[in-house]
Amino acid sequence: MRTTAPAIAPRSPGERARRHYVLDGRTTLANFFSPQVNNLEKMFLSGKPTYPVERTLLTTGLTAAGVESLYRRQARYDTPHLAIPYQPATESTFWRT
Repeated sequence: MRTTAPAIAPRSPGERARRHYVLDGRTTLANFFSPQVNNLEKMFLSGKPTYPVERTLLTTGLTAAGVESLYRRQARYDTPHLAIPYQPATESTFWRT
């Protein structure tokens, strides 16, 4: 059963404590660094990338284009530079713990 319990971590004496919520012993903050390091480690050990570099180019490009569009007050922002052929792997690369 999953439960969320507050863990209180005071900054210093006399200050109000910050409240962090913990889920199954993990913080509720997104963890993007560990999966990246895991994939790098697999690549260094095997000598082969764990997923196509095109995926990184597309996700980074989409994020950058979205931020640019917001900066331009949500104006349409063409992305011809993202016309990259990409075939996803059959096996999921979703991070599992």
